[in-house]
Amino acid sequence: MDLRKLFSIIFITTVTLIITFSASAQNNNVALEPLEVKAMRGEVPKKRIPSSVTIITREDIEKKQARTVADVLKGNLGIEVSPAGGIGAVTSVFMRANESNATLVIIDGARVNIGSTGLFDFGHLTTDNIEKIEILRGSQSTLWGQDAMGGVINIITRKGKGSPTNSLHFETGSYGTYKESISRSGSTNKYDYSLSLSRLDIFNQYSADSSWRGPTEEDPYKNTTISTRFGYDYSEKKRIEFMGRWSKGLFNYDKSTGVDDDRFGNNDQVQVSIPIRIEVNDQWNFTLTPAYAYRDDLTISTGTSDAYTRYHYFDKTASLDFQNNLKISKELSFILGGEYRNQATNSLGNDYNTKFDNWSNFVQASYDYEDPNNEYKNFLLTAGYRHDYHTNWDNNVTYKLGVGYYLPKTNTQFHSSFATAFVSPTTDQLWYPPVATSANPNLLPEENKSFEFGIKQVVSKRSEFTITFFNDSHTNKIKNDADFIPQNIAKAHSRGIETGINLGLPRNFNLALNHTWNDHYDDENRPLIRRAKHKFNATLTHVWKEKLDSLLNIYVRSRTTDTSLLKHTGGYTTVRAALGYKLNDKLKLTLRGENLLDEEYEIVYPSGTPGISGYAGFTYTFN
Repeated sequence: MDLRKLFSIIFITTVTLIITFSASAQNNNVALEPLEVKAMRGEVPKKRIPSSVTIITREDIEKKQARTVADVLKGNLGIEVSPAGGIGAVTSVFMRANESNATLVIIDGARVNIGSTGLFDFGHLTTDNIEKIEILRGSQSTLWGQDAMGGVINIITRKGKGSPTNSLHFETGSYGTYKESISRSGSTNKYDYSLSLSRLDIFNQYSADSSWRGPTEEDPYKNTTISTRFGYDYSEKKRIEFMGRWSKGLFNYDKSTGVDDDRFGNNDQVQVSIPIRIEVNDQWNFTLTPAYAYRDDLTISTGTSDAYTRYHYFDKTASLDFQNNLKISKELSFILGGEYRNQATNSLGNDYNTKFDNWSNFVQASYDYEDPNNEYKNFLLTAGYRHDYHTNWDNNVTYKLGVGYYLPKTNTQFHSSFATAFVSPTTDQLWYPPVATSANPNLLPEENKSFEFGIKQVVSKRSEFTITFFNDSHTNKIKNDADFIPQNIAKAHSRGIETGINLGLPRNFNLALNHTWNDHYDDENRPLIRRAKHKFNATLTHVWKEKLDSLLNIYVRSRTTDTSLLKHTGGYTTVRAALGYKLNDKLKLTLRGENLLDEEYEIVYPSGTPGISGYAGFTYTFN
C-alpha cells in the first residue's frame, strides 16, 4: 500500500475516534492554567492562544536522548531540519517552507541569527543545560522584527532551584563517539544558579559526503560547551540574571563533489544576556535585556593538494530590548517597547567589513474576555504593530491581528491570525566583494503576508487533536539574475496543513502523531529547495513504575529538490528507539539505537547520513 494512503487512513481513523470521544469531554472539562510563552513576550490564556505554539520540555529532551537541538526539532510540525552532513555540519531549519534566514532563533534573550547569512547554524548547538524550547510558528515580525517571517525558536537555559544538585553524564557508541558532561544547579536564599560543562568527540564520524556516492574517509567532530545561568532576586519584585553560553566545534568536511577532501575548520560561538525585570505594581512590569552574540567561523579549503584557502568570518550582534507589560483592566492589556540592534560582519582576507543598526518600537493590545454566564463568550483578540528603521533601507512597518476562541462545553479551541512580515537582505547579499559582480547594496527586504486557522480538540488530560491550515505569500523575494547578482525579482507561495494527535493509551503508553503537508512553489511554479511536501512523525512512549521509560520513533519524509532541479534527495524512513532505566534515585542507565533499518538516504545532496548505530551511557545525580 502507498505510504501516503496508509498515513491518510491512520489520521482519518484517529480523527474519527477523537470526534466520537469528544462528547465525553462535554461534562469533564480539563482545567488549563495561563501559559507563559517568552517567545510571545508574556503570559497567554492556554485555552485561547491565538498562534501555533509547541513547547518542548527538558523531560521530552531526556526521553528522546537527543544530543543536539537539531535532533529535538526534527519531526515537529511545520519544521524541516537540513544538516549538510553529520554533527557539526551546517544545519539549516526551515519553518513553513520559509527560507532558513526567516527562522528567528533566540537563546536566553540573545538573537543569534548572524548578519552575513541571516541564519543560525544549528550544527554546533547541543542540548546541555537547556530547560525548554518554544516553537512559535507563523509570522512574528510585529513582536520580533526581521528574521521572524517563518516563526521563532526560543531556547531557554535551565534555572536552578532547590538544594544543590550535581550530575555526571557519560555516553559512548558508534563512530567512536564519547560524550561527557558535568552540571550543578540549585538555589539558596535570593540566589539561583545552573552551570554545565560538556565534551563531545566523534572520532570516526561518517563521511560528510555520502559514502555510497564514493567518499569513504572519516570526518571527525569535537565540541566543547559551557552553559550557565545565575539569578538574583534583590526583592520580591526585582530580579537580575546573567545567562551565557560558549561552544567550540572542530570539524572536517567535504566539498560536495563526491570525492574525499581534507577540508576542516572550527566554529566558536558566544551568547550572553543580562535581563533585568522590575515589577512596578500589579498592573505594570518591565524587562530590560542587553544581549550579545558572537560567532568566529574559520574554514580551510583545499583547492588543490598543496594550496589552501582560508575563509574566516566574524559575526557580532549587540542588542538592547526594552519591554513593558501593562494590565489596564481584567480584560485589556498591552505589550509595548523598543529594541536597538547593531550587527557587524568582518571577513579576513577579502576586505569585507560591514555593519548596520536597527531601531524599532512595537505595541500589541490584547482583549481577553470570559463570561462565566455565557459559555460562548470566551475569546482573546490581539492586534499588534511594529516600526523598524534600518540604516540601509530606512523603514518597515508590520502588523498582526489574531483571535483565540474557546468552547467550554466541548473543550474545543479555535485560533486564527493574519500578519505581515519581512526578512532583511543578508550582508553577503548586500556587500560581499566584489560588489559589482556578486552583491547588490540596493536590495530591499523580502515581504510576506500570511494567514492561518486552527482547531484544537482536548479530549482528556492526555489526549488531544490539533489541525492548522496556513497560507503564506512572499513578494520582493531575492533571487540571482542572469549575471548572478541578487535582485528583488521573485515571488513564492507556501500553504499547508499541520495535523497533530496525542493519545494517552492504557498502561502508561502514549502515542503522538504529527503530519505536515506543505505545498510550496516559486514564481516559475518550481518547488522550493530542500523542503519536503510531506513529513510524518510517530512517537510511542511508555513509562513503567517510574523506573523504565522507553521510546520508539518513526520519521518519514518525502523527496525534495536540491540546488538544481536535476538533483533530488529521495524520500526516506528512519526508526529510532531509546530506553532509560532508573536503577535507583541517583543512577540512570540509557540505551539508544538510531536508523535501526539501516536506511541509505540523503537530506542535503550529496551529504552523508548515519547508518545503523547504537549508544549506551549513564547519568549519576547526587547532592
